[in-house]
Amino acid sequence: MSRFASGVTVVTASRGAERFGLTASSFVSVSVEPSLVLVCVAKTLQAHDVIAESGAFAVNILGVHQLEV
Repeated sequence: MSRFASGVTVVTASRGAERFGLTASSFVSVSVEPSLVLVCVAKTLQAHDVIAESGAFAVNILGVHQLEV
């Protein structure tokens, strides 16, 4: 986390076979031990409900070579 100063992340979550994702720049490290991160997701997004229901999400940090993604 110390090498991620700023940038775009892709936050993903799933509900059954459905996959949801969004780009987020509001992503920060909260704690090193235990590893905790914070991402802000608008309550109006469908992904918010999926994350709240499942209690889990993944944060994908993109590199320069993934500009097209």
